[in-house]
Amino acid sequence: MSELHELLRHTLGLSVFGDQARWTRASAYPPCNIYADNAEAPTAWRVVVAVAGFSKEELKVLVKRVNGVKTLIIEGSKGDESYARDMVLVDGGIAYRRFQRHFSMGENVKIKEVNLVDGILTIDVESTEPKETDQVIAIK
Repeated sequence: MSELHELLRHTLGLSVFGDQARWTRASAYPPCNIYADNAEAPTAWRVVVAVAGFSKEELKVLVKRVNGVKTLIIEGSKGDESYARDMVLVDGGIAYRRFQRHFSMGENVKIKEVNLVDGILTIDVESTEPKETDQVIAIK
């Protein structure tokens, strides 16, 4: 996979040739897809993250500046396994590890809506006028 393709997978609303296009390789967990309304000049995106087993209360979606760059951050932290408290784990194939995913955002991009349905977190992002405040976005 080319470096340009990797960069595009982690930016929303940035010109990859502009000064603000910064990217660092991060964890690939949990897996995600990014969709755009138009391949050549997108104005809206959807980030889809597979978060099976995480409740709405165990997830956090925020927008804040990281090293001066507006960044979408998705965090997950699983609580204790209360459903198996009286048992001993014999085979552990389910990954409930903590995670944090980062996506650089253009100054003119904002979060429109966040939903969690059947273990799939969807984050709709669109172009708009820039705002300078950090945000914590409610998950529906």
